[in-house]
Amino acid sequence: MNKVQAGRFKNKRVSVKKEWLRIHLGWKDCLLLTPGIISHIQVIDAVSSPNVLSGFWRGFFSRLIPSQTLWLSSVLSAKRNTTYTAKITYRDGTASILTINAQSLAVLISKNTLIS
Repeated sequence: MNKVQAGRFKNKRVSVKKEWLRIHLGWKDCLLLTPGIISHIQVIDAVSSPNVLSGFWRGFFSRLIPSQTLWLSSVLSAKRNTTYTAKITYRDGTASILTINAQSLAVLISKNTLIS
């Protein structure tokens, strides 16, 4: 899910390590996204989708309770996964489009204050 979708470092994996977001460049090489490297961050889009497994288990266990509508509300209250699309502009003028989860976005924003 956490991946560079376009631009510089396309198709590289993105992860959080020791409170920094990093792009994996190879087997052992990675690029830490620090304020010294990033010029600007722009959140482009957010897509929210329900977690199917969470909805299934909530509905399954709520069927054990004798209620006609409880299972439906349990399924509909399933946890939601939000995926964010962010554009990162580097200090050298190049850019990357990242698709990241909420945890990765929070780390990126907390460590880099250059956001719009």
